[in-house]
Amino acid sequence: MLLTILENFGRKSGSIIFGRTPHIHKIPFGPNKGLNIFISFDISPRIYFGIHAPWIATLAQQYAKRGDIVYDIGAHVGYPRFYFSVP
Repeated sequence: MLLTILENFGRKSGSIIFGRTPHIHKIPFGPNKGLNIFISFDISPRIYFGIHAPWIATLAQQYAKRGDIVYDIGAHVGYPRFYFSVP
């Protein structure tokens, strides 16, 4: 119960600070640091800060190689695709 209250407070206060309207945002942390994504804090605070699904980044590093084809068939904002982008 207390955790839910704190999560709601964090999301609402973050929305006030970072805004509710989606915009192009530079990811500040994690393996996708520095990449741009079109998102708002309301959509996903974890994606907004770059700390979403680190286990996918681990899999990408272990199994995906240059030239591989990877399909992101999710239904959200496409954040995991960054893990498979080869510079």
